[in-house]
Amino acid sequence: MARRVTDPPTRHSIEDWHRSNEHQYQTSELERMKAERARAEHERLRQETHERKEKTQSDVAQTLGQRVNDVSYWRDEVVRRHSDVQDHINAACHMLARLQSALRDTELPLETTKRCLANRERRRGIDLVHDNVQTELLKEQDTLMGVAGALTKAISQVTEQIRLLRKNAYNLSKDIQDKNTAEYIDRDCHQRNEGTVGGYQLPKQAIVDSKSVAPGEWEGFSDANMMAAERACHTYDKINAINHDLLNQSQSDITMCRRDTNTSFERRIEETQDTKNRLEDHLQKVIEETESIGNDIHSLTQAIQEKIPALQLSQFRTTKRSERPNIELVRDPVHYRLIAEAVELDASIRQLQSAYTKAVQHYEALCSRNVALTEDIETKAISLHIDLTECMGIRQQLPDLWTGQ
Repeated sequence: MARRVTDPPTRHSIEDWHRSNEHQYQTSELERMKAERARAEHERLRQETHERKEKTQSDVAQTLGQRVNDVSYWRDEVVRRHSDVQDHINAACHMLARLQSALRDTELPLETTKRCLANRERRRGIDLVHDNVQTELLKEQDTLMGVAGALTKAISQVTEQIRLLRKNAYNLSKDIQDKNTAEYIDRDCHQRNEGTVGGYQLPKQAIVDSKSVAPGEWEGFSDANMMAAERACHTYDKINAINHDLLNQSQSDITMCRRDTNTSFERRIEETQDTKNRLEDHLQKVIEETESIGNDIHSLTQAIQEKIPALQLSQFRTTKRSERPNIELVRDPVHYRLIAEAVELDASIRQLQSAYTKAVQHYEALCSRNVALTEDIETKAISLHIDLTECMGIRQQLPDLWTGQ
């Protein structure tokens, strides 16, 4: 086996040896100088970062303090608005109770009015008339129903306002709770120092929560809540004033209607008593007029019967002349006169038939009036009993209404 031949080591000159040493000296000096400059830079950096930390911590502490003051200020504003909303809720609940009580107070008067209307429906014949009493009763019923409807609507509005006020109160309360929590957190952060954080693990980078908001949005949120609450309170104040007027006006309207209706009853009772004798005179006149209109119907029937043969003759002549041959089928004056005669006779018969129909209607109406007047004279005592005893009797037992307190 052949031996491996190795190259002999490199031989350097004495100059190379000196240059190598000089290079080591210079390189060491250069690295030492770099290290000294680095140490000086590090000292400056330590001082600079320390000062920067102190300034930043001072700024953060000042900013946290201002933030605590801001949160406290807005919290106090929201608390004041929340207190105002609570006062409005209490006032609204009181008004709701008054409206509900007033609505219940309309039930008996309305039932009494309906009973009077139902009682008067039992009047017979001509006495079943839409007189002033009926008008006032219907007006009274409409007024009571209108008041009940207005009170019901007002109750619905106040109930809705209470709901909105409570909703705003809840939003403000939630905002107060959040601000109390935020103030506690910021105040805690403001009071802490480097020695009170323990072994808190630093995050790898600054965290910006995706749900966070800008300061303007933060202020706008509370301001929007307070503005909404203010609008709700302002709306309720207007509704409350309207409801006060409603209670007063309703009490006045019902009292006036009751007085007017009672006055109408008294007048109607007197009028019914006086009318009984006059109805007999009218009955006699109706009997006479019935006989006269019967004679008129007979005359109209004869006049119609007299026109029918003339119309038939005119139609026959027109039809017959249409059979003329060829050129003789001419539209001569006779043709036009026959057409005019037929139209004239037909119009006359229609007029007479219309008059006959109206005369029959008048006759039937007079016959109906005859029967009604006869029955009415016999039933006036019943009408007087209904108005005087059944209606006025229960009306005089009605209690006083609520007062517009």
